Amino acid sequence: MALISYSDYRNLADQLADARDSMASISTYALDAVYDVVMLQDVDQEIDLLYEFWDTYVLSTESFGIPSSLLTAVRALQKHVLVRGGYDDIDDYLTDVGGTVPRSFADMSEAAGYPVTLIG
Repeated sequence: MALISYSDYRNLADQLADARDSMASISTYALDAVYDVVMLQDVDQEIDLLYEFWDTYVLSTESFGIPSSLLTAVRALQKHVLVRGGYDDIDDYLTDVGGTVPRSFADMSEAAGYPVTLIG
């Protein structure tokens, strides 16, 4: 089995980064909704809505941090590069191919145990 090409690697890294970024934005939208409920400035409306909207926000922050399913995919991709390419670390691979990864992917890679410093 051959080592993945950098263009395919970067495409997968971009897709995983986009997935994480989309998940992270859910919390932002949920918090914006809480703010809008507070700005209604009507006690009855706030009583009816605030608790549930706040709860939704809290649940979204707990659920959409860095889901383990994304870390599993990141870990598999990084492990493939190290094992099939014979590299000591991901930065060696990226240096060899003249590549970088998106910041969100680098953060997930770090969380998965594969630090990356070549970001771009």
